[in-house]
Amino acid sequence: MLKIDWAPASKKFENNAPIAQGARRTLSMTQLTLQDAAKETVLKEQGLNDVAEHAEHFVSVMRRVARKISEESGFVSTDNLRVYADQLGIVPHHSNAWGAVFMGKHWKVVSRKQSQYPGNHAREIRVWRYEP
Repeated sequence: MLKIDWAPASKKFENNAPIAQGARRTLSMTQLTLQDAAKETVLKEQGLNDVAEHAEHFVSVMRRVARKISEESGFVSTDNLRVYADQLGIVPHHSNAWGAVFMGKHWKVVSRKQSQYPGNHAREIRVWRYEP
């Protein structure tokens, strides 16, 4: 565990109590190991598999649409898929179902971009290509 000793730059409040002038605090940070990272990757994959199982119809329809868009234009993102989902009137039961669409060895990330979908608040999303 890494411990850092620091002093606040100004008098602020912590838990509604003033911090005394010159007081020092100790921050603790646990360093992640490669085993932790591997475990997190496995848990992420299990979570996506669970979501895909419960959203089987949504994922299969969106995969077909994604593959068609990728073959026609060379790439596809969830922003593209959201347009089709709206037109088809289908909604995933969980927001992680969007990521489950691109599971599998044939989907490759080709770039990243800011999402144009308002609900994504301009966050970065992946741009994919289907490679048979």
